[in-house]
Amino acid sequence: MAMDRANTGADLTDLFDQLSQANPFTTNRVDDPQRAGVTVQSIHQRAYRQLVTLAGQAHRQESGVGALLLGEAGIGKSHLLARLYQWVSEADRAVYVFLHNLQTSPERLPRYILKCVVSRLVEARTHNFFDTPLYQLVKTIATAGLKESGSNGKVGRDRLKAAYDRKVQRLHTHHTPGSDEQPAFDVLFRFFVSTYLAHDGKGDEGEAALAVRWLMGEALDPEEAKQIGLTTPDDSEEPVVQLPDNQAVEGVMVALALFARYSQRPFILCFDQVDNMDPPQITALSRFLHTLLDHTPNLLVVTAGLRTDLELYRREGVISPAAWDRLAQEEIAMRRINQEAAQQLLRARLDEFLAPFTALPELSRQRHNDPLFPLGRPWFAEQTRDQLTFRPRDVINWAKARWQEEQDKLEELGGSRWLAAWPHGTPTQPTSTVTTPTVALDPLIDELIERKIKEQIGHRELHPEGLPPDADNIIGLLEGLLEQCLPAADSAADQRYTLHQYSRPSGGKRRPAFHLEVTERRPGDGQPIQTGVTALVTQSGQATYHTLKRLAELPQRPDHILLVTEERCPLRLGAQGDSLFRRLLALGKAAFAEYRLSLEEYRLLDALLAVVGHARSGDLELTLASGQSHPVTAGEAIASHHRCDRYRAIPLLNHLLSEQPAAEADPTTAVAIDEAAVRRFIMAQLAMTMGMSSQELASKYGHQHPTGLAPAQLQQQVDQLVKAMDREGLVKATPMDDHFYLLFKVNP
Repeated sequence: MAMDRANTGADLTDLFDQLSQANPFTTNRVDDPQRAGVTVQSIHQRAYRQLVTLAGQAHRQESGVGALLLGEAGIGKSHLLARLYQWVSEADRAVYVFLHNLQTSPERLPRYILKCVVSRLVEARTHNFFDTPLYQLVKTIATAGLKESGSNGKVGRDRLKAAYDRKVQRLHTHHTPGSDEQPAFDVLFRFFVSTYLAHDGKGDEGEAALAVRWLMGEALDPEEAKQIGLTTPDDSEEPVVQLPDNQAVEGVMVALALFARYSQRPFILCFDQVDNMDPPQITALSRFLHTLLDHTPNLLVVTAGLRTDLELYRREGVISPAAWDRLAQEEIAMRRINQEAAQQLLRARLDEFLAPFTALPELSRQRHNDPLFPLGRPWFAEQTRDQLTFRPRDVINWAKARWQEEQDKLEELGGSRWLAAWPHGTPTQPTSTVTTPTVALDPLIDELIERKIKEQIGHRELHPEGLPPDADNIIGLLEGLLEQCLPAADSAADQRYTLHQYSRPSGGKRRPAFHLEVTERRPGDGQPIQTGVTALVTQSGQATYHTLKRLAELPQRPDHILLVTEERCPLRLGAQGDSLFRRLLALGKAAFAEYRLSLEEYRLLDALLAVVGHARSGDLELTLASGQSHPVTAGEAIASHHRCDRYRAIPLLNHLLSEQPAAEADPTTAVAIDEAAVRRFIMAQLAMTMGMSSQELASKYGHQHPTGLAPAQLQQQVDQLVKAMDREGLVKATPMDDHFYLLFKVNP
């Protein structure tokens, strides 16, 4: 339902509550392109227009377009990518896939990119594909082909396939198809038919689920492959069917881009913060994207990162000259904003925050006299008097500190006296953008990182398609975190962990039994302890059997074998696989253990590494009460992880760092709140104020309706409910440190 934001019935008491309990300048960066927050159209407008123009250019060209988005940390690169997503979403203008924190091995990076793309197109579903973007893409082609064949009614499968094939061939009018693309077209057709029949009540989605697995690059058993028209290769080391190489991965991407092209939509891939990847990963990524851009029409690839880091990779050959030229076919430079734009940024956030209270004459009078109320134009003039240009992040940080000053005054004076005395006090003296303060930083850094970990987890919870179950990504996360715990002469890790070294074994022509081999030193006698780690995340019974066979038939076993599975993809054991698994279990828990990685723990592994990546990219900054900004380095983030014992707090990592068994995490407790009552309370509060934090909602609900829960427990359960309401489209929830900020959706 539509609602007049200025007539919500709010009074001055509500205004004072909102001013004292929330801060519109808390968020100073964007991690989620679907939740950009407040946008000022004039800021970075030229760069934004370039991206929109390039999307149209890619749609018209017979090869892809590469765009390199460069700028310093805090300049607004991620926010610009979020604005591009908003442009896409306004009228379903493109297929948009946002990727970051890719941690898989270099050789499997293209396959993992494809898995993330398909996961987003099916919205992380394993069934009920009917209303997914992938189904709509294929449906457009199939129905158009049927219409061109002269049939307006229902037809048989063979006739539909013939019409589909003719339409697919016409997609290649200006594009020469490769041999790797045809299987993708055939499997996409099977996906469409299976999904349609299941929705029509004339079948199940068995074939559709198999098609999605294959399109993601996963392995199928021979009998599964046969169901969707695929055959087992004769030279396969294991009798499974999957995309054999990067060319086949490219074939699926080309097919998806061509289908999007027929729908009059460019296919946009955005890679954010690529500079926090390791050099071998960047080499693999740039090489794959170079090839993909050369062979894929209707594709725009946007690669964003710090100019200094990416240009260093170019000079050192991490990114080859040819790949650089392709990725940077169009270079978009992000520049600092001037004073006028800085004021527009502040006013935009203030306008949204104060919108529910605009009918109050007291507020209208103050904002008429000073549009920056309650920050104040004198404060802004003093803050910016010695500078001409600014990073948007600095402007927001200054405003955050100023807002906190006003909150202190509001608490001290009370609402009416505070409003009557405003503006009061001496404006905040200008502070340097980046400084080395004399205050103790460690506790502040620990608190900041803890909040950012929870924020990253919140993003993954709202968008599970961004973290699909994948063995190589799990191993990549483990490898990245173990690297941070290796002993060094000046490291706090030396006395804390038993970890000595790790490696990724190479099996030559044959697949190795382990993904990681980890060596620890036993405390006391220094005796080396060997652990072989294998991640088994597959729905293929044959792939499971052969993995277990390699483990069971090792000529020489390490001290421990750790088999890591993922809760969304439990072991699929046939008779032979079950026999091998029992044989391994018979070795005893000390010699062999299966560790079922929960999705919660998977997100935590991802978050710990992602936060260090943010620091490496210059996107993790500590804002002090004075408004001073301290960029947190990757080393400081890692030191905080050590100091707070975050690595050993993850049971799977703890096993490899302290010679302790990998005890699985306890299941979460059941929700104790009255969900229906809390839902009604949330909607009633948002109907009045339009926006509010989950922290404030939990506090107000607990005060008005005592639950017996501790405040932290109540907020945790409210957050879980908020995420469900976001998925249902009732509210728009944005992760903000350790909670969520909710906006009322006027047209749910």
